[in-house]
Amino acid sequence: MKRCTKKEEKFCQKLIELGHQGKAYREAFDVGENTKDKTCQEAASRLMKKGKVIARMNELRELNVKSFLVTKEKLTNMYGVAYHLGIINGNPGAAVQATTGLGKLHGLIVERSEVKNSGSVAIKHEGVSQTLQWLEKLGEQPKSGSETQEPPSESLPN
Repeated sequence: MKRCTKKEEKFCQKLIELGHQGKAYREAFDVGENTKDKTCQEAASRLMKKGKVIARMNELRELNVKSFLVTKEKLTNMYGVAYHLGIINGNPGAAVQATTGLGKLHGLIVERSEVKNSGSVAIKHEGVSQTLQWLEKLGEQPKSGSETQEPPSESLPN
């Protein structure tokens, strides 16, 4: 397939940058100020039907998407730069923060949180409340091999 002309290439580049066909056409083809927007839009629409322009736009879109992908490698490099800037600028807090970020990124630092029970919990459901009372009584009963206590006879609601 033929390659785009210089102006077609500029149109493709401007379309990626501006996201508007008419504006991209106006800039790429040096259209005069007096030219109507509708005229530029129509010309751009015709241009977008050319196979070589379509192929080039697909290439540029793919490159554009890839350039915005964040990878572990990019983040590692960014943290490395932040670390060195922290050291160079005499900001040890920034260096420590970058080191911590690197550790988390690579799974060397895992944040953990502890949940503490601060007391009792109010239970509003009668069935659950009855079951808890039964469990409390069961815990108070002397244990004997032959004795078993039955749970409450009421079925627990769903």
